[in-house]
Amino acid sequence: MMRILFVCSTEYQILNALNIKLHIFPDLAADIILQRAEYSGIADRLKELNIFENVCCGKEIIFDLHEYKLAWRETGSSPVSLGKATVNTVVKLWRNALGVMLGPKYHLKHLVNGYENIRDKHYDKVLMQSANAIVCNIYDDLHKDSEMAILDEGTRSYGDNVICREGTKADAVYLYDPEMAIYFEDKSINYVKIPQLSAKDEAFVNIVNKVFAYVPQHNYIKNQLIFFDQGGEQMPKYLQNPNWLVKLLLANSIKKHMQPYKEYISQVKAFKYIAANRTVYIKYHPRTPDGMLKEFEGEQFKSIEPRKLPWELYALNNQIDECKLISVCSSSVSLFPMTVGGNNKCVLLHECVDYNMGDKYKLLFEKIAQKYKDEVFIATNIDDVIEF
Repeated sequence: MMRILFVCSTEYQILNALNIKLHIFPDLAADIILQRAEYSGIADRLKELNIFENVCCGKEIIFDLHEYKLAWRETGSSPVSLGKATVNTVVKLWRNALGVMLGPKYHLKHLVNGYENIRDKHYDKVLMQSANAIVCNIYDDLHKDSEMAILDEGTRSYGDNVICREGTKADAVYLYDPEMAIYFEDKSINYVKIPQLSAKDEAFVNIVNKVFAYVPQHNYIKNQLIFFDQGGEQMPKYLQNPNWLVKLLLANSIKKHMQPYKEYISQVKAFKYIAANRTVYIKYHPRTPDGMLKEFEGEQFKSIEPRKLPWELYALNNQIDECKLISVCSSSVSLFPMTVGGNNKCVLLHECVDYNMGDKYKLLFEKIAQKYKDEVFIATNIDDVIEF
């Protein structure tokens, strides 16, 4: 009997894995790996539903010197001491060295809880896409004997046909609208359309609500502005207002962080300008750092909660009617006509803010705006958005 493996790196991919399993492969045996340790609650609820035979979840990351530095940069403290972080770095380097000799199964043993239950199974199809260590090692372990497929991860999946890194071209892709992929002319790839999500599919909606522990509030949002934050990056505190010595010694670090910071500030300014004095909604990216939320504090900005819930699932459970969904280039907005649909306007700001975007993604958004011209609008002037 055929067997499938899903490897999910985001909440959105978990939602899509459930959609594919229940609607495309309801009778096939399937296992699932959730990449992040923070998904352990989701993993427990998936086990209770028995949709997948085996449910595995990523282990807590080893808090090494790199993580130690990030923690101090972002929060001004660290959950482990410098000594512990140093020891963890040595352990990580030792494991990496052993992994070179022993192969990907060795790495996965240290990365995934429950991996021993699936490590020797044969999979006919493996659906995933990301650049993290779990996906890379799964690819290295299984790509010779399995069909390697892209599991829709948002706009990246439409712009790039690799599984995890250069040279890992997908055998198949599972997308809500495969024709929108900029590589659609490559006929060596098997294109599979994922069924559009529907609030009328009550059985499915009830399942995903249980998986994400979401209790529907049945909110009705009509004719409102909804902004979609993209999880930008603040300039680290130690690089803010640097003196001449810091500029000299940390020039490369300043350069590395400057563009994401400028993009973040550009997004904030655009949102506030468009909102003006109106009360508006904002949907935060699931991994937006807490320190960034202060940019939209106050009664003017209503946060759509819970923050980590996929927007698509929120839209299935709540009535979103004749609203303007506004983002720089968020997948939740640009792909909304494909994933959920409806009578809302999706507005992309990447052409009128400071945002570094590659040509292939500009082409992708142009394709989407052309096909879904009644729903997707690429703004070239901020003032046009206010009037749109």
